[in-house]
Amino acid sequence: MVEGYFRCNISTEKKFIKNIFSNNFSFASDIGLKIPVTIIDFSIFINQFRKKLENFAIKKSDPLCLIDYIHPHSVGYLGRELAKELTSFCERFQQKGSGDWYIKVCFDEAEFLEDNQKTLINSIVRLSTSYLFFIISYISDIEKMSETTLSNLTLGSADRKIIDLDNMDNSRFRSFAEGVSKVRVNAVLKDIKSQTSVKNFNLTHLLGKLNLNYLLKKSLNKSENKDFSKKWLKISEDYQMSPFFKGDSDEDLSSTPPIYQSYLIEKLNIKLPTPDDPNWARRKQESAEIRKRNVSAYLCMCDEMGHEPYFAYDRMVLQMSDKCIRDFLRQMDNIFKKSRKSIEKFITAKNISVEIQNQSLKNASHEKKDFIKRSLLKAPNEIERLIDGLAQITSSMHAKNGITSLKTHERGIFVLDTNNITQGNNSEILELIKQAGEAGYLKIRKGYGSPWKFQVHASLAAAYFFSYRGSHNEVKISIRDLKDLAFSYDDEEHKKKIKYLLSRVSPNDPNADSKQKSLW
Repeated sequence: MVEGYFRCNISTEKKFIKNIFSNNFSFASDIGLKIPVTIIDFSIFINQFRKKLENFAIKKSDPLCLIDYIHPHSVGYLGRELAKELTSFCERFQQKGSGDWYIKVCFDEAEFLEDNQKTLINSIVRLSTSYLFFIISYISDIEKMSETTLSNLTLGSADRKIIDLDNMDNSRFRSFAEGVSKVRVNAVLKDIKSQTSVKNFNLTHLLGKLNLNYLLKKSLNKSENKDFSKKWLKISEDYQMSPFFKGDSDEDLSSTPPIYQSYLIEKLNIKLPTPDDPNWARRKQESAEIRKRNVSAYLCMCDEMGHEPYFAYDRMVLQMSDKCIRDFLRQMDNIFKKSRKSIEKFITAKNISVEIQNQSLKNASHEKKDFIKRSLLKAPNEIERLIDGLAQITSSMHAKNGITSLKTHERGIFVLDTNNITQGNNSEILELIKQAGEAGYLKIRKGYGSPWKFQVHASLAAAYFFSYRGSHNEVKISIRDLKDLAFSYDDEEHKKKIKYLLSRVSPNDPNADSKQKSLW
């Protein structure tokens, strides 16, 4: 992406490109590449040259036949020299106020690089100049973060800044996601030569503020279980008039009654304080404790009435992306396409309908789920079964285990003791978990030493109907359990393994194997 403008006549531009080529790429015609004339031609040439290198790698040809043409002086030398020449040229002919020019080089999926490739990139970063810098993206922790090919030189905090998106707080991730959206949208608007531009991309304005009680009211009104709906609407309307909920500044209960709160109060036998009660002063704290279980109540209630949960609103989209900007963009792209609006009308829309958001987020979740088999993972079939099994178990623990789902809410951080793991099939399970984490299907909280801790990525929540904010409480799992899920090659066998495992981790679950043996 280019920021800023420069002006020069065509003869000056041609002379500049000719000099670059005489100094660096005189071999271009020898390997079948067209010699560029303009800066745009040069951009095309670099892309074609990259493809040549890729083809050599794919065919496992001897790379020296290309490297000999370049005659590199040191690691990253060619890139630094080209960046220096290009930025100097742009600054020489730039318009006033354009500022300094520099070039960004972006690497994605760096966790898949081999050790020597990581060391090489570290060396290039270590030698970077103000003309050229690198943005390197990765999912899992990378070893060899400081080692270089350079004698007595390592890569340290003065050379690069590590931004941990997984541990970024929600407000910072929202700003990041909205900033990326703004850049993406403005780039599209520029491409289509639109007169519109976005100064601020506001997710709440577009999707609306999260309101679980509104979604529950919508579900109750559509539920075929009319007795259930009437019962809980009546109970919640009664609570709405109680002193405890009047004047609640944290939630808008003026138009929508406290449905999930009422469900929790009744199911968990919570005694609400009254104004003449000594505990009335703790009302705010009690209200906050109820809100901690709001998602569990939402999911359990939807399950009990037999209605699929709705997925919609700003916070739900952000939390389902699980701090992954790629998943956030996939979700937003589905919402945009489903809205059937032009880009200009979409960015100015307010409160896209819940129906559109719900279907779009489910589509995005299913797209990701269905992509496992088509991915470049080494063991896609085994990983698909592993993820499917863990996701179904997570969904059951979040919504189907009655009072347990409400009390110990959102269980699903799987804790695996790796102390006794030996070589062979057992260590293969760890490799599957690692691959699933790197591909964004598991979120690995702790993957070194013992125990390992991981959970199903929240971007799959809308496909399996578990919590959009992921899991919060731990549950133990064994190597045997994971092997049963990953290596169950028959669909019926896979279902039986899930039911059996549920009977161990969530025994009250209606989907679990019954402890009572059949008489017949």
